[in-house]
Amino acid sequence: MTLAAWASVPAEGKILDVGTGCGVIALICAQRSAGALIDAIDIDSPSIEEAIMNFSSSPWQERLTAKKADFIEEFGTDVTERYDLIISNPPFFDSGANPEESARLRARHKGSLSPETILDKASLLSDKGIVAMIVPADQSDEIVRHAETRNLFVKRSIFMSGRRGKEPKRFLVEFCRIKGTIAHSEVLYIKDENDNFSEEYKRLCKDLYLAF
Repeated sequence: MTLAAWASVPAEGKILDVGTGCGVIALICAQRSAGALIDAIDIDSPSIEEAIMNFSSSPWQERLTAKKADFIEEFGTDVTERYDLIISNPPFFDSGANPEESARLRARHKGSLSPETILDKASLLSDKGIVAMIVPADQSDEIVRHAETRNLFVKRSIFMSGRRGKEPKRFLVEFCRIKGTIAHSEVLYIKDENDNFSEEYKRLCKDLYLAF
């Protein structure tokens, strides 16, 4: 949810939510955009069924499409659609999924959908398109280096920590085709020292939480 609140969502154009799950990120993008059309895909059938149900009961249902699709297999070089934003909250798993794990876990496993595989599909972006994702903080340098091999460069980034005084655990980043100089120094703290939601987090998510 934080990624969708932070990302640069275009007012118009096309958005692709990769690994949509129940569709929360796609719904937030629809809420934040005046008229963008949003394709939400996931390899897991129950997830897509849930997303379809959530989309159908939203005010933005005409701009939202949920589809069961394998991003790696079905979004190749022959796809002519170009997206102004590709957004994803990839799974954080590093080891192989075993047969006893659930279908949803396997579907969203890093072996099937990783930050690298999303960046490898840079050809799906429009000329001014952006890839927005959230990854483990300790993998930030690795992901940035991989993006550069695909001629994608950091446009915006921020580290995220669950509580002030704690080391960041997540890295939110946007990549675009324009090379620039970026310093990864800013940190977003979800909660302050007293375990209350921080003012910066409230400002970011105020349109998504009634409590804010």
